[in-house]
Amino acid sequence: MQAYFKTILKEAIVSNAVDIYLLPELENYQIKFHNGRQPTGFRIISRQLALKLFSFLKFKAQMNIAENRRPQVGSMDWYLDRENLSLRISTVGNFNNQETMVIRILYDRQIHDLLWLQRKQFHAIKQLLPAQGLVVVAGPTGSGKTTTIHELLNDRADDNLILTIEDPVEIKNPKTIQLQINNDAAMSYLDLIKVALRHHPDILLIGEIRDAQTAQATIQASLSGHLVFSTIHANSAMAVCDRLLELGVDKSLLKQVLKLSVYQRLLPKIDNSLAAIADWKTNDEIFQSEQYPLANHFKEVLDEAFKNKTISAKTREDYQQIIS
Repeated sequence: MQAYFKTILKEAIVSNAVDIYLLPELENYQIKFHNGRQPTGFRIISRQLALKLFSFLKFKAQMNIAENRRPQVGSMDWYLDRENLSLRISTVGNFNNQETMVIRILYDRQIHDLLWLQRKQFHAIKQLLPAQGLVVVAGPTGSGKTTTIHELLNDRADDNLILTIEDPVEIKNPKTIQLQINNDAAMSYLDLIKVALRHHPDILLIGEIRDAQTAQATIQASLSGHLVFSTIHANSAMAVCDRLLELGVDKSLLKQVLKLSVYQRLLPKIDNSLAAIADWKTNDEIFQSEQYPLANHFKEVLDEAFKNKTISAKTREDYQQIIS
């Protein structure tokens, strides 16, 4: 079974997949790859083979092999073709007691420059970074948020003490102190934020704001004179504020600390490569005016890229719908 899964994993990497899905389909199972844009079918396998694969992967990830209804999560490391991969596995059973598995592939990546549809967008964001306060980058999974933040951090690492709290560490940056979440060892976001502040970093990265406690701790860290970066699930730069308010953050405190909100996506170019595109809002635009159009930076770059035949008409239309 190990050799069989190795074959699947190799094909997933060739497809630049970030997720492998094992999904029940009538009497069989379908294996799909997701590359951050859309899922693609890879192979149909029998239910018997799927169950063997589930048992093998759950054993390797230290999960309960006998449990096939309740949600489970696990992880393991896999060395493949001279590359270290971290695999994060989640399973859950559907109403018919058929189990579904998702395997997230975390590549052993180093800091590198993200390809931008227009590189000037990254430089504009860099110029807007404050000396202190909160900078939040939003966007769906696989949109390059973490890469963008690490590239911004890398520019400041020589003159600042930078500490990151991530779940997990996806990009290794030797210029920063990187801490990884481990709930089993009482190392949650909240626990590590408290530890991090005792180190008095100049810049702090809190990998993701997931809940009310992490949101509150992030705001407190931002109020203490640090420059804090984080990510959140929101569907626009303006919606970052609404999401934080939903998590119970006090609006008056949010006005004090939220200095820059960025919304980022990866879109396909004509040559099938992926490039980043972003919209952003400063504190004044978020809180002090109703007149700034939503996603003006986003729309301008989309229109220019289409005019220059960098992206297709369909891509332009699809991403215009996102910001409309």
